[in-house]
Amino acid sequence: TASNEEGVRSHLPFPFISSHARARHLGVHCKFGMASVTSADIVLAFLDEPQNELKSYALKNLNNVVDIFWAQIADSITKIETLYEDDKFPDRQLAALVASKVFYHLGEFQDALGYALGAGQLFDLNQKTEYVETLVAKCIDEYVSRRVKQIESPADAVEIDPRLEA
Repeated sequence: TASNEEGVRSHLPFPFISSHARARHLGVHCKFGMASVTSADIVLAFLDEPQNELKSYALKNLNNVVDIFWAQIADSITKIETLYEDDKFPDRQLAALVASKVFYHLGEFQDALGYALGAGQLFDLNQKTEYVETLVAKCIDEYVSRRVKQIESPADAVEIDPRLEA
């Protein structure tokens, strides 16, 4: 919302500077009216801020650039995982989505799947991306594997995450 954005903007360093100068401060370079991000470092720094609004701001921006800067973001994956694990953090699902995408790029598909399931509706099954298609395939494989174990060894009580069945 506009009031949320204004609240976040007032907490940004140098809120009185022009939007172009603020963008340069955030690691964004503008050329011919187009913006291109050159680093995720400044945005990652917002994960250390005490205000949840700033952490959410960081996650939203990281989600937009994770396919480009996943290696840089991976250095802060513990912070993102901590936000997801915090029941009081309002954007837990967004933290899960960003973590999932980072783990996907790292080739850690089990972790990527777990966080994608934690992202709820933010993990958009309608997107036709390699990320979504790969994780849907991993989800099906995981479900089938667990069902087979249940049938072959009913005494072992292999649990199936209900999110895999949804």
